[in-house]
Amino acid sequence: MSRYDLIMMALQNLWARKSRTAFNIFGIVISCSMLLLVFAGTRGARDGLMNLFSESDFARSFAITPGRDRSSISESGVRPMQDLGQGIAEGRKNRISEKLNKDWENQNLPVTSMTLDKLDEVRNLPDIVSVLPNQSLRAMLFIGDQKVSSRASAFSAESSNLGDRVVVGNEPQSHSSRGKIWIDEYRAWRLGYKTDEELANLIGTKVTLRFDVGPAKLSPTLKRFAGIFGVKGASETELIAETFRKLFSDLDRTSLSTIEKESIRRAASRLGLDKVLDKSESSLEPGSHITREFEVAGIVKQLESSASMLFQMTRAIRSNDLLIDWRDYHAIEKATYSNRKYYYSVGAVKSPAELRQAVAAVEQAGFETRSALEILDKADTELGKVRLIVAAIALVILLIAAVGIMNTMIIAVMERTPEFGIMKAIGSKDSDIRWLMLIEAAFTGVLGALTSVGLAWLLDSVISRFARPYIETRIRQEFDFQIFVYSVGDILIVVAIAIFVCMLASLIPSRRAAKLDPVEAMK
Repeated sequence: MSRYDLIMMALQNLWARKSRTAFNIFGIVISCSMLLLVFAGTRGARDGLMNLFSESDFARSFAITPGRDRSSISESGVRPMQDLGQGIAEGRKNRISEKLNKDWENQNLPVTSMTLDKLDEVRNLPDIVSVLPNQSLRAMLFIGDQKVSSRASAFSAESSNLGDRVVVGNEPQSHSSRGKIWIDEYRAWRLGYKTDEELANLIGTKVTLRFDVGPAKLSPTLKRFAGIFGVKGASETELIAETFRKLFSDLDRTSLSTIEKESIRRAASRLGLDKVLDKSESSLEPGSHITREFEVAGIVKQLESSASMLFQMTRAIRSNDLLIDWRDYHAIEKATYSNRKYYYSVGAVKSPAELRQAVAAVEQAGFETRSALEILDKADTELGKVRLIVAAIALVILLIAAVGIMNTMIIAVMERTPEFGIMKAIGSKDSDIRWLMLIEAAFTGVLGALTSVGLAWLLDSVISRFARPYIETRIRQEFDFQIFVYSVGDILIVVAIAIFVCMLASLIPSRRAAKLDPVEAMK
């Protein structure tokens, strides 16, 4: 018999036995629908996460903190190899070894200083468009006849979505943002500029910023303490410095153990507090300051609580009253805080796709980094686990359905014994009967898989209707992406699995049908 004849006979047999065909298809539909929803759901979750990531202001950003200078390993000696003992699980051994290496680096390698010059070196690495210290400068803002204390921080037009926050005025452009300033709308309101018309009139106004000149080698941590305690003058700063000196000088009188005292001294050294012990490094010149003139280019709103905040660093990026171009900011910093060291900076790349390579390059330069890649990698791993678990459950259901199909087809062989006997009597080969059963099973799998696509689409509509509000509540913004994302590849995989399982289930019944004796079958 020709393959065409076998295909037509298979279709006629399935149609003639509609109830049994529907019963076989039912199990296939349930399991294939689950498989398809698992594939589409995990892809939708990953795509949604990536879309949120790409939309985020932090999608191209990563935190930079001082690390250890690994280039000096040869000078510090070679880290010793340690025998971790026998019988330790491989995973635990790797974690312990990593911790030992970290401890050795902390004890033997110098800290990589994060200065403006070092940040310039990082900025020149491939794919990196900006590196901004997460610091701000205290400034006195003079606008009209008003004078108000404010804080100014840096931004980069290449890396910041500051343009999305502009409510009045112009978006920043890299080639024209120098000498310009963007003022927070709350600060503008406090200055008396409340209506849109008043804010529009503020654009183009010349303002003056006065920055106090700090000590050349005063610890940033000490300055931070001074800000917390409300220190404004040189004498008060010196008083705090004297407090720290007294703290360290009296440390040996305490009842702390030697190890505890050394731990405090090492911690103070890492923070830079040890620099205040030298009085000559913590003196200020009262009244010393510099002034810079800027043109108001725009009014900006605060960062909103949105999906972008999902990927914010462990320490929040500062959002201050005044924003100036990073080149102006660096020039002012060099004039006011020479030799200043930073403990936290933010780098940015051209596109999210380049983030991983840029992070690796910065770490190779001796700094430590944190980025949303950690969140994405963890989420991707967890989604993969969920995908495997639910897919395994769906496959178990599919195998159970296959057992049911096999039982049904065995019964069908018994019922169709005379039919097979007649076919063999008129010249059909054993292979023809086997192929007939396999083709019927394949069509059952195709019908079940295609029906499962329709059911999955229906369930998609129902689930999305209830899941979308929940997601939007959790991320506190509209979620405009598909919850279930289907692909032709997934559908083809599901169809192939359904056909394979059905044909596998028909192997035993088809062999039994092919071995029937035509004489006995026709009795």
